[in-house]
Amino acid sequence: MPQHEKVGVAVLGVRGYAAKIIQKIKQSARYDLRWCYHYDRQIASQFAHEYSCQGTHNLSDILSDEKVVGVFIVTPNEFHCEQISKALLAQKHVFVEKPMTATLKEADTVRELLNQHNKVFMVGHNYRRKSGVRKMKDMLDKGVLGQPVSVEFINSHGGGFHFSPQHWRTDVNRCPGGPLTMLGPHSFDTTEYLLGPVQRVFCWVKNVCVPIQCADTSACLLEMQQGAIAYFSHNYNVPSCAYLKLHASEGTVHYDLDSEVIAYRTGRDVNGVCARTEMIKIPLIDDRLEEIIEFADAIQEGKTVETGLKEAWRSVAFLESAMLSSKKACSIDIPIFEKKEKDV
Repeated sequence: MPQHEKVGVAVLGVRGYAAKIIQKIKQSARYDLRWCYHYDRQIASQFAHEYSCQGTHNLSDILSDEKVVGVFIVTPNEFHCEQISKALLAQKHVFVEKPMTATLKEADTVRELLNQHNKVFMVGHNYRRKSGVRKMKDMLDKGVLGQPVSVEFINSHGGGFHFSPQHWRTDVNRCPGGPLTMLGPHSFDTTEYLLGPVQRVFCWVKNVCVPIQCADTSACLLEMQQGAIAYFSHNYNVPSCAYLKLHASEGTVHYDLDSEVIAYRTGRDVNGVCARTEMIKIPLIDDRLEEIIEFADAIQEGKTVETGLKEAWRSVAFLESAMLSSKKACSIDIPIFEKKEKDV
């Protein structure tokens, strides 16, 4: 497809995070937004007017439209597998919000379909694209920080106090890990991007204080294949707090997500006195817009997406392993993504 042509797309989902994705689709100027989908006809019609596109509650309207080349899936997790499958069978490229599917069995179903249909597949793991994370990766690659020792990733907010009782994220069957299910894939993918494969996880998932069915807090300890240790904390019951801290043999780096600076310290202590903390100003990156543009580039120019099947599959494997760890109160090895000849 020539780059001067806009990519015809549909978005499944109209509210919440889907609205933010639609905003970036329009901002990118790379797409022709043809349809929005919601299972409720009235809601679909309402948002079609707002987004200046056609609205439908019938997925077949979208899949039968030959001008729709790609589909953005931003719906509750339990619908992802079915919607991805139908899109691939209709020969559409797919961008799906994390997690890719609700279960690893469903992820394998998608994997088999991708092996049969040569289509772009991308998952919305946007945290690794944040400027502070990119700077950390650069410092690691250049050896500035020495050998990685541990990572601390805190990603929390108080949304649990504001969810309605009918919200799908409060349903233990639809979102069993609560904040782990929704925020954990960001922490996991970013950590694997920085330090390589995670080998095993020990996790606690529980409800502490929010009156909802599912968990409102989780804590995970992870062992990296290369030896470092990571700690994740995800909560729906505290004031918003999101930061990433990396400790290595020759330095430490602290990054408050979406801030314009990172704090770092290099050099070992001298006579019990630690090195001075330095501040580095970093450019803010619109990570959502960047991934939306990358999806268009992959469709039009055949470029490889940064977060595809492997990254998507691994995050689902992590979630299943973490939930099993919490249930059994023991560490669980995270399944390895064994590359197959046909994998996209």
